[in-house]
Amino acid sequence: MEKQQIIELVKGVIPDAQVEPEGEDCSFTLNVVSDGFSGERPLVRQQKVLSPFTALLQSGELHSLTVKAYTTAEWQKVLESQKSVQIEL
Repeated sequence: MEKQQIIELVKGVIPDAQVEPEGEDCSFTLNVVSDGFSGERPLVRQQKVLSPFTALLQSGELHSLTVKAYTTAEWQKVLESQKSVQIEL
């Protein structure tokens, strides 16, 4: 499966999402950022993102999909913490 296909599937259910797929072939991790996640529990966020992939996972075309879903503010904190780790190294 191509990264662009994954992005399009996620944007089909979350149009304002910023999607960053990592991985290749049939195993991916998705960082998905959308302010539409505000106030939602992590499980609800993951269910939204995973919904267009059900058939692909069942058929085996896609074997593994890890979802990390954030609001814009949460994503900024993740990026800032990564920068501080890099500086400390």
